[in-house]
Amino acid sequence: MGGLHRQVTDAMEECVRQGFFPRSKPPYGYHSLTTDIPARSGYKKRLAIEPKESETVKLIFSLSETGTTGEPWGLKRIAAYLNSIGIIKRGRKWAVNDVHGILRNTAYTGNYVWGKIRPNNRHGRVPISARIPSIVDEKQFHRVKLGLEKRSPFKTDRNGKVRKNQSAIDELGYRSKTLLTGFLKCDICGASLRVITGKSGRYHYYKCWTRVTVGNSLCSCPSIPKAKLEEAIIGAVSSRFQDHHSIDKLIRGLEAKLRESSKSLSKKVEILKAQNTRLKASLETLYEALSEGSLTLDEVLQETISSKRARMVNLSDQIRDIEAQISPNLFRRGKKHTEAFCKAINEALFSDNTEVTKAYLKTVISEIRVTPSEVRVSGKRLQLASAVSEWLPSTLVPRVPSAVSNWCPGQDLNLRPVP
Repeated sequence: MGGLHRQVTDAMEECVRQGFFPRSKPPYGYHSLTTDIPARSGYKKRLAIEPKESETVKLIFSLSETGTTGEPWGLKRIAAYLNSIGIIKRGRKWAVNDVHGILRNTAYTGNYVWGKIRPNNRHGRVPISARIPSIVDEKQFHRVKLGLEKRSPFKTDRNGKVRKNQSAIDELGYRSKTLLTGFLKCDICGASLRVITGKSGRYHYYKCWTRVTVGNSLCSCPSIPKAKLEEAIIGAVSSRFQDHHSIDKLIRGLEAKLRESSKSLSKKVEILKAQNTRLKASLETLYEALSEGSLTLDEVLQETISSKRARMVNLSDQIRDIEAQISPNLFRRGKKHTEAFCKAINEALFSDNTEVTKAYLKTVISEIRVTPSEVRVSGKRLQLASAVSEWLPSTLVPRVPSAVSNWCPGQDLNLRPVP
């Protein structure tokens, strides 16, 4: 029986090597296309793109990367959205695992891997890779993959230990539908402030998470009524955008500072580009060895290739962001454009749509610090300049690059916190 099993497995692996699909059920986004080449039973099949399903696959990757407002969506939200608009997965509703499986499947880049999971693999068989029609490009796939890893609450270190990913936990706050969750930080212990309720849900407060989870005795950060704090923050931000002349002047003043830092940034770009070139060369060497048959695509090699590709995408993103700072296209807009942005953000701040309000806040605010006596709002000038420059009447959330300097340095709102 064992010999028969090995023969069947050998035949299926050879089928994959030749570019055929040996299973009856193709991955979502594809359908099996019967060829005229005879098989043991019937004819061999190849994978072809299923037009309607492939559009859903593209939508899933797009939502994971940028959502509908420029911010990435989580797995649960994507699944709920697909179900809400009537898109089903071959007769059933979408689940979180379905979305996750699609976002981590290299088949959608054209690299179909057969035999990655092999129960009782006593003969040391390695996965077989085959090229199939791609639905998404590799760069987007790796951007999404990096985003998933970055947003995961847990990460595995080099020793294989699972640890908390604190930056991802903090990022969850920004994705919360609560207006100020993600922005608020306790100035005493550094924890975030989140919403709690009192009097059986009648009252809502922002409270330091250390006090909530560990105990009030470990931090003296006050609790602040939710409505009061949100009103104060919106009012403070709105007041800064009432005078579009001062905003325009602030943006123009940034140009000189960027020129000063451009030389050191240019050297950094050269270093990153050299690293990217070396990675590309090492990948080409691996691909050449694979094509010649001197290397076998086992799990370790596949992970190595995937890691190198991910590093290349990450380096490309770093290069793009730094080059945007060296010669940023931030000054192509005139005063009328700045005036229109100021008007738009003031309308958004007082909108009934919390998601829209929070989206605009994220383009101009980097942090809100809470102390026992004051609340300080801070933002970055490059963040502001980018937001104004990239904004269009049809654009909700411009891309926010890394920050350079404060435009709103610790403005005190003079609130009266609730102890």
